[in-house]
Amino acid sequence: MSNDNEAFRKYLFVFVIILAFLFMSNVKTGFANQDIQSLLTGWFNNERDISISHLEKEISSEKEKQMGILKEEIAKKLEQADKELGEFTDNEIEVTKASLEQYTLELIESTEFNSEKKKRDFSQEVDKIFKETIIKLEESKTNFLNPKE
Repeated sequence: MSNDNEAFRKYLFVFVIILAFLFMSNVKTGFANQDIQSLLTGWFNNERDISISHLEKEISSEKEKQMGILKEEIAKKLEQADKELGEFTDNEIEVTKASLEQYTLELIESTEFNSEKKKRDFSQEVDKIFKETIIKLEESKTNFLNPKE
């Protein structure tokens, strides 16, 4: 019986070794799977971060470029608008001056005076008002085109 017992122990020992070997190989496979999974996850996360960083840099660069173009175009448009406004204002002042001058002459000629002195006094008063009006027109042009704000 001792031989049977010894043979049983040998089989049991071999069986335990085989079980241990199988268990260890399954554990290694499990760890390997976890290592590959964490390795792939880490790689994908790193690539994602690099891609996002690259996209942010490109977007920021393009935004700066477009803002520069926009500033240039706005400056051009404002300059053109100022020029057009200046021309319009000059034209309106000249038209107003001509109209005012015509009205003044018509007013003087249509008014009847019973003395030359009254005609001269009236003419001087109208001339004074005409000059003040011209000065106010020029001031309004300057204030409107070059605001102090």
